[in-house]
Amino acid sequence: MKVFDSVLALTQGGPYYASEVIQTYIFRFAFPQRYGNLTANPNLGYASAASIFVNVMLLGLTILNVMAIRNARRSRADHDL
Repeated sequence: MKVFDSVLALTQGGPYYASEVIQTYIFRFAFPQRYGNLTANPNLGYASAASIFVNVMLLGLTILNVMAIRNARRSRADHDL
């Protein structure tokens, strides 16, 4: 999750999006590059929907992680008695 700046600076998503991460994917839709004289319109709705989806997934993983740690501490405390 912390490689956005490295990927953007080094490869900008790589050849044919090979090294693209979810942050560069969202960035590409929110801030499109200029192609010749035409300027691509930003798709902010799609970018915000993708970022909300990623944040909900991370929240779910965080909740699962907290629950697993609590269960491990409980079982360890029960075992130590």
